[in-house]
Amino acid sequence: MILNDIFSGIVTSAHGRHYMVLTNEQHLNLICTRPSKKIDVVCGDLVNGVIVSENQGIIKKIHARSSFLFREDLHRQKAIAANVDRILVVISPNPPFNDQLLAHCLVSIEANKIQPIIICNKKKSLPQAPESLNKTLEYYESLDYPIVYTEATEGDLGQLPDLIQDHNCLLLGQSGMGKSTITNQLIPGASARTKEISTALQSGKHTTTSSQLYFLPQGGTLIDSPGLQTFGLHHLSENQITRQFREFKNLVNHCRYRNCSHTVEAGCQLKEASLNHPYMERRLEILVQLCRQQRQALLSFVKTKT
Repeated sequence: MILNDIFSGIVTSAHGRHYMVLTNEQHLNLICTRPSKKIDVVCGDLVNGVIVSENQGIIKKIHARSSFLFREDLHRQKAIAANVDRILVVISPNPPFNDQLLAHCLVSIEANKIQPIIICNKKKSLPQAPESLNKTLEYYESLDYPIVYTEATEGDLGQLPDLIQDHNCLLLGQSGMGKSTITNQLIPGASARTKEISTALQSGKHTTTSSQLYFLPQGGTLIDSPGLQTFGLHHLSENQITRQFREFKNLVNHCRYRNCSHTVEAGCQLKEASLNHPYMERRLEILVQLCRQQRQALLSFVKTKT
């Protein structure tokens, strides 16, 4: 390794202002910094940089991304991952998953034109779960969302390994759903690797508090991300959000009123389609709430500019 040498590689971990980059040329792990706070560097980024000392470098260039997933609320944008082509949203019946969070994740995934896969972990708890939860899963299957049922603690991953082979994947989900257990089943030694990276970056945290990229034994990559509590969509317009709801996207232009709020208006096609379909009604409720939040955010933004 020579000072001022140029390197290229992939970002495999991000901890605050520091990033672990695996170089293409020598397969070395470099601890890197970014040249500016204005530049978001995330797991999965393909980068060029300069070596500045032993095992350290500065990222100088981020290559064009094939995909870039982030979430955004009123106050900040949080980058999650780049260059993934499949996103695995992990849910479970115990603890019960947040169906609103699941819907928000799917909106963002669809808007980015990335293939979503829902993983229902802890499948042995499904018989004891409320009937509404099982109906929810049936509804998503009716929308052609692929669902994989797993029991990760017992090594049962169903058809998941086949679905992700040779793909660049991201794991998303609430804490407690079993993301890290799934990761450890797919990549033996992943926990030890996480500890090694955390020690190198002196974060002192060996849980999934930041994203980590692993190479799948059967080909491809997997990014394990921290647990989510919310998934802000303030970067999307109402129209963009509505069109990511598979059951509503072909109906929205047929409402009687062009600016239909899908709440009280006569001739609302979304409301009519949802009648007598309990979970479709729930999905419409989530959509209406999202659109209301977007309008409120826009009003707040306008007020700050006047």
